[in-house]
Amino acid sequence: MALAQEKGVRAISITDHDTLAGLKELSNLAPNGGPEWMTGVEISCEPPASFKELGSIHLLGYGFSIYDRALNAILNKAQESRQNRNPKIIDKLNELGIDISLEELEKRFGADQTGRPHIAELLKEKGVV
Repeated sequence: MALAQEKGVRAISITDHDTLAGLKELSNLAPNGGPEWMTGVEISCEPPASFKELGSIHLLGYGFSIYDRALNAILNKAQESRQNRNPKIIDKLNELGIDISLEELEKRFGADQTGRPHIAELLKEKGVV
């Protein structure tokens, strides 16, 4: 928000992927007289059957309450799925003989929002790919 204010931005929206954590932090930190801000989120969605070849779709949503129970429940489920996915990927890599651990991933990138891109980056850094 400070950078947006410094650059003269009049309005801002944060659209974190499958989480409202940044918005909740922003609501506590937004400076008086700074840019206006609007709630936003990016949600991973399954495409319709006729578009399965696209993979996942990322839907942007704006202008909602960060306290909406149904939305928070959906996002919590997405976060749980994401947290369960990393150990499964690492287990598969270990089965293939690739030395990588969840602890190593979290130490390198932090534990809050690690995912496939972080695993790929760590594999690249280790010279695996």
